[in-house]
Amino acid sequence: MGSSRPGNNQTQVVIGDDPSDTVNFVVDREIFWVSKSHNEVVEWFCVRNQNGHVHGSPNPCFTVRFNKLNGSPFAHPDPSNPSYTSDSTGYAVSNPVKHTVSPDSNRLYGYTIEAIGKNPLDPGGGVKG
Repeated sequence: MGSSRPGNNQTQVVIGDDPSDTVNFVVDREIFWVSKSHNEVVEWFCVRNQNGHVHGSPNPCFTVRFNKLNGSPFAHPDPSNPSYTSDSTGYAVSNPVKHTVSPDSNRLYGYTIEAIGKNPLDPGGGVKG
């Protein structure tokens, strides 16, 4: 189920097409921040509009993979492949932060945004108190 994107929330990332190069993504937030104590999750929203893009048709808009050095800060049913794929509305949401992850404003979790026909993009995220 998709969610509407409110204003400037640090837990939300908008994914779009780079207007100057159609094979690249752009994001509105290079680093997201979630609060462990508030049980926050990250929401990713697709606003891609180039080349007749249609959400979820015939492929998902994007997949987010936590495959970098620090792994994923989120509890995930498949810890060997911590990824989130957009639904038919172009929306994906993470799980809550793992109980074993401590808030640390100096530790970033890199992830990759991927989609068929697009170059991967590697933003990051962090966990605060």
